[in-house]
Amino acid sequence: MDYNTLFGINLRRLKKEAGLTLEEIGQAVNRRAGTVGRWGPDGLPDFNVLGGLADFFSEKLGRFVSIDEFFDRKPD
Repeated sequence: MDYNTLFGINLRRLKKEAGLTLEEIGQAVNRRAGTVGRWGPDGLPDFNVLGGLADFFSEKLGRFVSIDEFFDRKPD
């Protein structure tokens, strides 16, 4: 599984857990909802946006592309 796919899956999971819309996430990182919705299958946001997303969700940046998150397991 590639990083784009993992990122998209993990972003959708975090979005759902937080009960957020694409618009709300986009506002947090100064991007349009359509742009946020394409992240994952169509590529990754730039590094500065990745950092903003991590801050917004209060997550470590690596959690967005972690295979452990995909399988909902804790790393050793």
